[in-house]
Amino acid sequence: LVQPSRGEGWGRPHMEAMAMGLGVIATNWSGSAAFIDETVRAGDPAREERHTHDRASPCTRDLLAATWQVGYPLDYELVLVPAELNLPGHSWAEPSTRHLRALMRGVFEQPDEAARRGAAAAALTRCCWVGCVSYLLLSYEIERG
Repeated sequence: LVQPSRGEGWGRPHMEAMAMGLGVIATNWSGSAAFIDETVRAGDPAREERHTHDRASPCTRDLLAATWQVGYPLDYELVLVPAELNLPGHSWAEPSTRHLRALMRGVFEQPDEAARRGAAAAALTRCCWVGCVSYLLLSYEIERG
């Protein structure tokens, strides 16, 4: 999934793609920055705090002990929202097109790495976001009829 954006509330498309084992290239700002880590390192205090809700789970223990590369965070420049949108003082991310091209070229040239990151994203999603994924899959089935 390639989704450069100026901001995401939460990033449902990102989460759906990750749950399906797809690699995600997304702007590393706003909602998606919470889980589109290029490298989520073991021992990261912020990461450990996010996952304290279920430390007894073998999945969580494995996650906290591992280093995961789960996505391709896209560089950006924070800019003021245009005045015509009447949001004075608000900012959004302007994704780097140069970095986007480089990330897409990297995925094209290294499909095995992209597949590995997709598999890691699916595992991370199952470990840490299982409630969200269950909701997404259920809503998909309901919409599908």
